[in-house]
Amino acid sequence: MNSDSPIEQLNQSAKSTAEEIYLLFQESYTVEADLLGIANFPPLSRSVSNIRESKTHFWGYYKNSILAAVAEIELKPEICNRISIRPLTHFKSVALLCLCSHHSGAMLSNPNCLIYCDLKPHHEPYRIIRVKDRLLDIHSFVVSPIFFRQGIGSKLLCAIMDSEIWNRAVVETGSANKPAILLYQKFGFIEEKEWITGEGIEKIMLSQEK
Repeated sequence: MNSDSPIEQLNQSAKSTAEEIYLLFQESYTVEADLLGIANFPPLSRSVSNIRESKTHFWGYYKNSILAAVAEIELKPEICNRISIRPLTHFKSVALLCLCSHHSGAMLSNPNCLIYCDLKPHHEPYRIIRVKDRLLDIHSFVVSPIFFRQGIGSKLLCAIMDSEIWNRAVVETGSANKPAILLYQKFGFIEEKEWITGEGIEKIMLSQEK
């Protein structure tokens, strides 16, 4: 645990850390399973080994040396169908743009996305026609029941969304998990879709875009 900050990235490959995460998952997801009225809740089936071998990233919030909250996230590219126009000042290298001045449909890259440029002479030399966004996928987000209603979830979610580079974020939860839905809505997430899983769980996906 980092004594300078309650929030830190966790090394889930370490057995002791994976065990901490596992115990917190068991505590929190048991409460959610009761809330949803589900006897066999899939998140409760995860093992310590599964957590250790996961390729996702884990962030934790410590309080009084106890792991009080965990977020499991994954950053991945996502092709969007939206059209976006941006000024030249959006790019860090105008020289790089100039290299494409004779090549319609050239592809550029920056730290946030892949950009496909369509040559437009005169007033608008570069028009972005498709953007490959960086998706922030929140796989798991839990708070220990003994630390409910202390603002810990808000602090951890805020830290993650501020520290990662992303253009679109998504999260799923049970439709009956109103506290979680209200938390995500507080941070600008909106309902995207609802469905029923094979286990009979009514779920909701929320998302937001920058």
